Amino acid sequence: MLSGFIIYYTTFSKPPSVGSFVTKRFIRIYPIYWVVTLLLIAAYFLSPSPSQAHKADPLVIAGSLVLWPQEKYVVGVAWTLTYEIVFYLVFAFTFLRKPIYLLYAFAVWITASLLCAIFSLKTGFHAIDSLLDPIVINFALGCVVAYVFTRLPSFRYGNSFLVFGAFAFAAAWLIYQNAVLQDASAFTHLFSRVCLFGLPSAIFIFGCLYVNTRMPGWLVYLGDASYSIYLIHGTVLVVLLKLAG
Repeated sequence: MLSGFIIYYTTFSKPPSVGSFVTKRFIRIYPIYWVVTLLLIAAYFLSPSPSQAHKADPLVIAGSLVLWPQEKYVVGVAWTLTYEIVFYLVFAFTFLRKPIYLLYAFAVWITASLLCAIFSLKTGFHAIDSLLDPIVINFALGCVVAYVFTRLPSFRYGNSFLVFGAFAFAAAWLIYQNAVLQDASAFTHLFSRVCLFGLPSAIFIFGCLYVNTRMPGWLVYLGDASYSIYLIHGTVLVVLLKLAG
């Protein structure tokens, strides 16, 4: 959701060329991701684990490096980056050509995703099936929030949206955690992520946009480092848990 917002908001007033946009996104995503991927592969060979055997699979490694949609990746969170890459490409070749084309693309993409989810349709090809997950709706929600904000620079109920969004997200998280503790298969439907967290996130971020406050420098720094933190946070948590155990 946040990716959809940021990409739309930072490009709507002065759209870059397709080549410039794709190049900047490539530099933003891949180099540091490759470093983390290679470090995790090296760590696996230094200390092999049966549960991490896929990190030695040449096909998994190759797919991971290019972020090809697949079942396993060397970096656990890389599956989300696959969606990011596809969204960037769709955005580049639609919005940057003519903004209305993005609406058409989302209409087709989301309709196909919903039909596949409702009727449990599968192509049998993991790369295609994974990209027809309703999670793509979150990108559209982000773009909608950015679109509304660019046309509604002032909004008196921003604080209300912020509070309601934060409360809805926290409530969804508590409901999800409680349900999963009782039944591991709870909320595994394809719509779950969008309904539980996508919509509250959209409301919360929309409210945040109208909060007139100055961000402390350390928060700005963490924001700039968020991608790097995202790539390694899972590994760091695993290491800390092992040390604590």
